[in-house]
This record gives sequence, structure tokens and C-alpha cells, in this order.
Amino acid sequence: MTFLPEDSLTKKFCAPMISLFVGLSCYIQSANGQTGDSPEGNGPFTTQEIALKKGWNAIYLELEPINNQLNEVFAGTPIEIVSAYSRPVTAMEFIDSPDEILPDRKHWNVWYAPSREDAVFSNLSVLQAHHCYLVFSNEAYDLNIKGAAFFGNAQWHPNAFNFVGFPIDSAGKPTMTQFFDSALAQSELKIYTLKQGNWVLVTQPSAEMIEPNTAYWVYSDGASDFTGPIKVDFNDSSRGGMVYNQNVSSKELVLKNVSSFPQSLTLSLVHGESGQLPVSYLVRSLGSVDQPIEVVAQPLNDDLSIGPVEPGASFKLNLQVDQELISSAVTSATLSITSTAGQRIDIPMVSLRSDLVTE
Repeated sequence: MTFLPEDSLTKKFCAPMISLFVGLSCYIQSANGQTGDSPEGNGPFTTQEIALKKGWNAIYLELEPINNQLNEVFAGTPIEIVSAYSRPVTAMEFIDSPDEILPDRKHWNVWYAPSREDAVFSNLSVLQAHHCYLVFSNEAYDLNIKGAAFFGNAQWHPNAFNFVGFPIDSAGKPTMTQFFDSALAQSELKIYTLKQGNWVLVTQPSAEMIEPNTAYWVYSDGASDFTGPIKVDFNDSSRGGMVYNQNVSSKELVLKNVSSFPQSLTLSLVHGESGQLPVSYLVRSLGSVDQPIEVVAQPLNDDLSIGPVEPGASFKLNLQVDQELISSAVTSATLSITSTAGQRIDIPMVSLRSDLVTE
């Protein structure tokens, strides 16, 4: 089904990294009558597949890993060093090669494989969603990380290079110029990409695609809240997902086209292991003589197409969870939103029913 934004709708961003997935662990344990270590939870889970080259790689982790402990995630792999930047980079601090991190770790948190003599200096122990990392591998390696969706965005520091990545639809990758089309603080694109172990300035952003799983140095001229061509807003965004319960069954999702060109959107729902989350959206339809226009709930069973959404326009969607059909204390799904501008946004949707928790 396809919808066009109504005129009345067209007149109208990472948060603290307390993962919705991790934050629900104790609740899920209680709901399932479990004790002990945190369980994997109910999902839905996906696997982020990252093709590492021999040497240094700049990666962007978009999901919240089930296992976030570096000593465990990278055990038995050719990965020896993982580093994360802890503050913005000024032009004077910019490094030409990741190798420069090793002698002087200023502003970097680093994990060294336990087998290395310098492992005692490790001060990085966990992976986090929507964070970027420099990864050194002794050989080409396919890194697969299983985890859950977590809604979050790049955090921009003004007048500095930012180590950032973006969730990109691999089936419709945008050019750098297209993706940053509406970003005022990045209007004069200064982007560095890692090639053969060295940071290289992108001189033709209109011809170079933004790659999934990839981190870049991007300069922000002043403050910025840019998240991509589509800006997403809902009242649980700071919690990393949309949370429902027996008292809250409806939430509004706002999708705004902040680019200079029309975009079409596709919404799809991926369910977790505890069963299907009964999600519906409200639509206006022709009714009776007494009520010519009425609002009805349409189940979100198939992909929902929206648009085109014009530049500057917003599309508001009321998403409901039918609590009468919920039989588990925790039921979850992932709402996946893709745009024709190459952006992909995954939002966890979770129903928490304290009245269904078993002793």
C-alpha cells in the first residue's frame, strides 16, 4: 500500500548509549523465570557482516552486539588491535595513518589481543552500537557480529573532524554528495577515507559512494545534528527504541525529508523469537453517512510504501500495538525504514507487560 503525505502533515536527533537490548536483560530474565548471566533475549537479531582487509580497517558498528566483550568477540580471529577515538579531532591533530596511534595513544582507547606483550596497556573492553573503530587484522577476514537493532545517530562535535559512520542501504548506496545534500555544517565536504592504511581526502564526493560498515573522518563546520536525508523522531528516541506496555499502545513516528529532493520510503517489520508483535498503523478511510471519514487500524503485515515525500515535508505515522493480542511479558520486533536516498534506519519496537511476568 502506498501513501502520499497529506497537506496538513507537510506543515510540520546519539543518545546516551544505554542499549534498549541490554537494558531489558533483567526484565527478560524475570519474565522467563531465569536467573544468572544476561540471556540473549528475544531478538530479533541480525548479523552485521564486515569484510576486513589485511592491515588497518575503519569500521562502523550499527547494531548492539549480543556479546560486546572484545576478548571474547575477537578470540580465535586474526584481529590484533581495536581502537576507538575518545574526543573530536581538530585539523592540527589529524593523523595520516592508524600506525601513528601505536607510539602515542593520546585520545585513543585501545584493545590489544591478549596474546600480545602490550595487552597490559588495553583500556578498551567493549563494543557499542553506532560507534566507529579502527581494526587491525593480520589477514583478510570476514567479521560477523550478531546483535540487535538500536536507534542512534552520529554525534557531531563542532569545528572538528568527527569519526563517524552511517547505516546505509547496501542495495541503494548514495554518493557522498547526495547523502550530505542538506547538511549545512558539512556543505563544503571534507571527508577522509582509509585506503591502503592511509587516510586519503575524498576529492570527488559526487562520484564516491558511502559504504555500509565503514567509518570516515568528516569535518563539521560548526554545530550539527545531521543524521541523514531522512530525520526520524519519536518520543522514545533517547531510549533507543519504541517501548509499549499495557498502558501505552500507540506512538507517533515522524519522518522528515531534510534533503533538497523528493524521497520515497519503505517500512517493513522483522519479528523476534517470542512471536509476532501485532503492529498496525492508522489510516483514514471512507465511512458511513454519519461519519464520512473514519480512522481505521491497518495491520503492518506487508511492506508499507510512503511517498514521494517532498523536500522539507514530514510524514506522520501512528503505530499501534494491539495489547489484547499480546501473551508474553516481552514481545519485540524491528521496524526497518529505507529511503530512495540510500539511508536505512532500524528501530526496535518492544512491548513490556509486567502483568504477564511469571514468578
